[in-house]
Amino acid sequence: MKCIYCGWKNPDTVTFCRKCGAQLTISSPDKPLVSFPVSDALTSLNAEHAHARRRAIWRVVWIALAVVLIGGAGITWWVTSATQASADVTQTLQTYCSAFKNANWQQAYDQWSNTTQMSEKDFEYTQQSKSKVIECETGTISTASSTAQATLTFFYANGSSAADQINLIQENGVWKIKSQSLS
Repeated sequence: MKCIYCGWKNPDTVTFCRKCGAQLTISSPDKPLVSFPVSDALTSLNAEHAHARRRAIWRVVWIALAVVLIGGAGITWWVTSATQASADVTQTLQTYCSAFKNANWQQAYDQWSNTTQMSEKDFEYTQQSKSKVIECETGTISTASSTAQATLTFFYANGSSAADQINLIQENGVWKIKSQSLS
């Protein structure tokens, strides 16, 4: 007998649908109807609930996986950005140091931001009055969104050294020196 509620095909001898549990209508008076055991109905309902629970668990698993992947991507982007910023600052400082070692005052001067550049002649005079730079060492670098600080140690031909605090800013997407505490 077909259930009018869910469409399940049941044996003609049952009074309740074995799928949904609805009472079946009597199709002919000469066939006696017998009901199926309640345990069958409960088994069917338990199976449906178990299936629904499994679907809900899988939804939670997929959502958690998506959160982890998106969060991981965000952390990766943040770390990569911070590493890239630090690398760009290091490049500016290495270029600055190289310019001093080669007495290329124009190249050193070009590492300064437009807002803090002094006249080229003053810059060259200030730097020439010092002993020749033979080596530089970049120390700790800390970056923010558009500013950075670093320690740059200069080693001079006369055997002396000076650890200067360098403040940098981003100017048109390029790290430039904003100030230098001269030792």
